[in-house]
Amino acid sequence: SANPEPICGGSSDLSIYNAAGYIPLLKERKKIGTINPGECMPTSGFNLECKYIIHTVGMFWEDGKHGEETVLRNCYKNSLLMAKRLKCTSVAMPLLAAGNFLYPKELAIKIAHEEIEAFLKRNDLQVILVIFDKECLNISQKRFDDIKEYIDNKYVEAHNSSQVEEIEFLRANRNLNRQQTHSKLTIEDLLKRQSE
Repeated sequence: SANPEPICGGSSDLSIYNAAGYIPLLKERKKIGTINPGECMPTSGFNLECKYIIHTVGMFWEDGKHGEETVLRNCYKNSLLMAKRLKCTSVAMPLLAAGNFLYPKELAIKIAHEEIEAFLKRNDLQVILVIFDKECLNISQKRFDDIKEYIDNKYVEAHNSSQVEEIEFLRANRNLNRQQTHSKLTIEDLLKRQSE
């Protein structure tokens, strides 16, 4: 949102309001009241094909010396944590602050990718970063290759990890069966000796 107060801004904010149903979404947003920069709050998804809309408030870029990076990072962190709290399995987020907020696009994409990657290292959630213009898309494409490699490595690591666990489970069962067999033989031997 372009505004911490419950009014509809422009750009992606307006697009979301129009697609969800402007009047009912604005009515629910007004119930929330003020959202401070970097914080977020959810509403229903209304006419969108999602359960929730997570509203977060960025800040205008001045010169990078007024806490802009911290606020933008908090927008991503808090929104992703909110999606987790709401038990979402996926979330689509527009690139924040790179339009009307005049955030330098390269820096906005860098922050988005870093925060999403940091979240995915500790959480399982499908995150779709929506890029609206060609310049941002070209910048993002360079970073995408690194993220894809990270995801591929994590998949292989998880896959290998589950295979290792399965092998260790099978080994443990085999050892347990050997011990049980050995115990049975020992008991049988004792019974045999007692009867002799």
